[in-house]
Amino acid sequence: YGIITVSTIYDGASAVDIDQLVTQEIENEIKNVDDIRKIQSVSRNSSSSITLELEPGANVNKILNDVRNKVDEAKGKLPEDAEDPQIREINSGNERSLFSVHLAGDFHPALLRDYAEKLTNYLEQFSYIRSTSISGGAEREIFVDLNPLLLEQYKITPLEVQQAIRATHKDSPIGNLEIGDLEYSLRVQGRHKDAKDIRNIIVKNRVSVSQQASITIDDLAEVYEKEEDMETLEYYASKESMQRMPTVKITVNKASNTNIFKLDPTIRKQILDFVEKEFGDEIQVQFTMEEIEEVRDS
Repeated sequence: YGIITVSTIYDGASAVDIDQLVTQEIENEIKNVDDIRKIQSVSRNSSSSITLELEPGANVNKILNDVRNKVDEAKGKLPEDAEDPQIREINSGNERSLFSVHLAGDFHPALLRDYAEKLTNYLEQFSYIRSTSISGGAEREIFVDLNPLLLEQYKITPLEVQQAIRATHKDSPIGNLEIGDLEYSLRVQGRHKDAKDIRNIIVKNRVSVSQQASITIDDLAEVYEKEEDMETLEYYASKESMQRMPTVKITVNKASNTNIFKLDPTIRKQILDFVEKEFGDEIQVQFTMEEIEEVRDS
C-alpha cells in the first residue's frame, strides 16, 4: 500500500489550536481526493501530521499531485505564522508493525485510553505479539484531598483511607500518600468511572446505641478528577464516511519468524471478540498500515 504524509509546523500553538486551525483545514481539502483509503491525523503542540493510506494499486504519483493541489488550496486558510505543509511519500516496506488498530467513537479521550490499555494488556499475553504501543487519548487521575480535622473527628488515618481504596479497586494503581503541613493528598490512577466512584467507598462503619452509619471518603475529603494536558489529539476517518472520530491508535508488532497469513486473521478475530465482549458495539475498530495487504499486493 502507498502512504502519503502531510506535516505542518505552527510553532507555539497548542494541540487543540493545531487541530482546529491546521489539521482540519487540510483534511477538509484532501478528503475528496480519489483512491485515499483511510486518513489518520495527529495534532500535537506546534505540529500537525496527517497520514493518508492509499487504495492498493493506486497511482501514487497522480495522488501526490492531487494532494499537493489540495494542500495549496488549504494554505490560504492556515494561520500566517504556520510553515508551509511538507508532503512526503513513505515506502511501507519499511514498516515493521503487523498493523495498527484504531479504537474510535464518541467517547472521552481518557476512556478511549483506558480501553486501549485493556486491549494491549490482553494482546501482550500472547507469545506471537512482540510488543504494542499506544498513541492518543488522555491519562486520567482522581485526587483525594483529605481533611485533617475530619480525620481526627472520625479517628481515621490516611493509611486507612488508602487501604479502603486499594481493597475496592485492586486492579488500579494508587499513587504515594503525600503528606504536607496538615494536608493529605492521595492520587488514584486506573479505570474508575468518575470521582463519584471514589467518594462512595466506605472507610469505616460507625456503630452507636441508636444507629449504624457508614463513613465514606466523601465524609473525609474533597474528591476531584484531573487529566493530563492534551498534548496530542488523534482522529481517524475512513473513505466510506470521512467522518472524523476521536481515536486511540495501538501499533501491534509481531514476533519474528511468525507466519503472517496464519497470524493476521487470528489476531484480528481476537481483537474484535475482545472489544465486543469488554466494550460493546459503540466502539468502532479499524485496522490500518496492514502488512498482510502489502504482502498480498507484492
